[in-house]
Amino acid sequence: MLGSTANALRLLSAAPWFDDETAIEILALSAPDSHHAELVLTQIRRSGLIVRRGELERIEEPNRSAWRQALFADDSELYAEALRVFARRSRGELGVKLGSVLGEDGTFRTTRAIECVATQDAAEALNELVARLEEGPDTFDSLGALSIARLIELYGYRRDRLGDFFQGLALWSSDRKTEAAEYFRRVVADRKMDRAGAIAEHLLGVSLYQEGQLFEAAAVLEQSISDLDDLNDRRGLEVTFCTYGRVMREVYGRTGDFDALVRSRDALYAALEYSTGLPGRECRTLQYLAQTESDFGEYETAIEFIGRAINMCSDPVSLVNAHTVKAMILRACGRTREYLEEIDLANEIAAQNDLQGLALARTLNMAAAAHRVNCDLDKAETLARRSLRIGERERNERHIAHSQHTLAAILIDALQPESVSPQRVTEIRQLLSDARATLAGYRDSRGVRLIETTTSRLNGKLAFLNFRGESDRQTDSAAFEF
Repeated sequence: MLGSTANALRLLSAAPWFDDETAIEILALSAPDSHHAELVLTQIRRSGLIVRRGELERIEEPNRSAWRQALFADDSELYAEALRVFARRSRGELGVKLGSVLGEDGTFRTTRAIECVATQDAAEALNELVARLEEGPDTFDSLGALSIARLIELYGYRRDRLGDFFQGLALWSSDRKTEAAEYFRRVVADRKMDRAGAIAEHLLGVSLYQEGQLFEAAAVLEQSISDLDDLNDRRGLEVTFCTYGRVMREVYGRTGDFDALVRSRDALYAALEYSTGLPGRECRTLQYLAQTESDFGEYETAIEFIGRAINMCSDPVSLVNAHTVKAMILRACGRTREYLEEIDLANEIAAQNDLQGLALARTLNMAAAAHRVNCDLDKAETLARRSLRIGERERNERHIAHSQHTLAAILIDALQPESVSPQRVTEIRQLLSDARATLAGYRDSRGVRLIETTTSRLNGKLAFLNFRGESDRQTDSAAFEF
């Protein structure tokens, strides 16, 4: 039993701050009784080693950090017991008092992170932390996640599985997804059944999907869905079914496997079934489901779903995306005039809201393809070059490849006997070569086939410049990134 003042100081150092009741309960872990604990606390106060702020006290630094580490090194279980006392009391009156020194967010993160460190089954604290960090589908508060990761490492004296998880969330939300994926791999390898593992599986699946590793992504997402189902996590199931539906639609697009398209539709309907009523999530699911129904040839159903999505859009980016999806559906069912009007509408919304990111780049790419089909090649080229520049600025390799293909197709159409130059032909070949290399790296066989078709058309155009045909314009319309 630890009963000396020195050991009592080490025990109290485990807590960031404490009130009288918390201090006495922590000291009672090693004192003969609570009366003895009160006497020891009085003696510590007389020593001048305690800092007081309002109703709370703490051991003064740098002694606190040194003594806390010494307690952990000598008796890690006793250290964990002290943390558990603090964590339990912080869910009551102590938590209210802590707000005056740590602030609301600081109190929440600190107390729940300590609970995660000290408790074998910290599911409640973990779920609360994730809910607080969540900002939208697949997006989290990066600074908040980083703060939690550091708190877990600070109080646990090591980077454990949950520390890796929150570090991964911080990197993911800072758009450092490749680095984040490595942390998620470590979390997933542990195979512990909790929300951290299920979310890590989902985000790892998203990362693999973005890298073009579709079958690997599908396998990880299937495991995530299974785990989320066991955890009865409806919010997680809604998002993960949606992602899985996107992946399987991409598998269909690349391989022509009709079963993959069926699984895509089933997954997206499941995402709607598990909808938690958040408009942003449901809007996104409806857009993907509209595309999938269009792939089945169910155009009226597709237009109904995209109409619902448009009515739910709460921000310009999602609205532009939704109108672009509607345009693609209209094109697929042969309603060319409405398709062009919808593309122009999406472009207008993007311009009105001064959108400059990937949403605008994709809209410009679609608009370029639309104007190419409509034989307005000068405008098509201007839009395609703008789309490419934005993609390069955003450093989105897949969009760069798609816009390179679009631009190349437009430049091929514009080739005339009097305008053919070695420089222009070299530019077109370089665009196609770069786009093919990128999409081959993502294992996008459908995209590669489209580029190879366009390359064959270039060779044919160069050999027979006097031939004029319209049918080839439909083959390589190039707006295939959605």
